[in-house]
Amino acid sequence: METENNRSAEGQKEAKKGRKSEVTLTMDQVRKSFMEARKNLRMLRERQNGIFNLLQENQQTTHAVQSLGKQKEHETIIPLGAGVFVKGKIDSTTLMRNIPGNIVMPSNQEEIEKELNERKEIFQKELELISKKQQETRTYMRNMQSLGKAMRQASKSKKKV
Repeated sequence: METENNRSAEGQKEAKKGRKSEVTLTMDQVRKSFMEARKNLRMLRERQNGIFNLLQENQQTTHAVQSLGKQKEHETIIPLGAGVFVKGKIDSTTLMRNIPGNIVMPSNQEEIEKELNERKEIFQKELELISKKQQETRTYMRNMQSLGKAMRQASKSKKKV
């Protein structure tokens, strides 16, 4: 253990001096690294899909709020659950919204539209970040594939000699 620490410390000193430090990877390490990157890419896709769903819900809600317009009362059907509805009238002058802590509070249409637009911007920024991470992961995977291919070719060349 102490020898590994000494080697590590020596390697760091060499890197600081500007000397090239050498890293050795086995084919198994390259394969595992590639599989880990693939798993990471899958998780990024799942996260991206979740944000797409949130963004779609946000857009539908924005459309619904805007469609209320300035009219005070609207006749509609209200879902009770399990496919059961009741016909009723809603007062759209005071909308209600959920805030952290599962608290419902009254709000007006302008405040809600502003909040929905802020959420939309957050979702879009998150999608951009995920897209960037996906591209980095794909590049890493291509590099690991190239490295693995080069290692296989080198191994075949050694066997022929």
